Amino acid sequence: MDRTQNEWSDWQLKNLNAIVWLYRGEVDKYKVLLAEYHAELADDRPFAEIQAAMEQNVQAKREEAKAAVEAAPRKERKTTQEKFDKELEALSEKLTVAKEAVWLTEKFGEGVYQDILGLCKVASRDTILNEKGASLTPGAYVGVAPVEDDGVDFAQRMKEIHKELLELQAESNRLMETISKNLEEMGV
Repeated sequence: MDRTQNEWSDWQLKNLNAIVWLYRGEVDKYKVLLAEYHAELADDRPFAEIQAAMEQNVQAKREEAKAAVEAAPRKERKTTQEKFDKELEALSEKLTVAKEAVWLTEKFGEGVYQDILGLCKVASRDTILNEKGASLTPGAYVGVAPVEDDGVDFAQRMKEIHKELLELQAESNRLMETISKNLEEMGV
């Protein structure tokens, strides 16, 4: 909902439950959830394959929609767009389910609990009381998930942006001078 409050989807809540089940050793419940994902998606392939296929389907449907709307007579374009919007919404909802399934299985595979940086960690009472000063702040234990390196050198990119900004400012100053001269010549 905002930076401090999250609105969880049903599938996200199910995934959180699955983490607790795995911690408790209730692997059967986890496997039932995986079966529920497969039933919802109406597909028994691995979830990553399902997601990839669905992403292609969504892209193809978007292209089809664009072509159909452009080809439709002007009076029918809105109706055509609305029809495709409904289809795309349904596909997107299924894609979201597939993404949640992929998220869960990438982290816990076929049902083995493990501590995951930034998500979950088992902490002993001794750690909580003695090492963390009885802090119940989750971040003190789970930490922060590593940020993926995007391959961009930050310092170099900032130099490029600064250089571009200086060039744009110089251009702006030249344009302001030209406009001022033109206004003076016009007597304004």
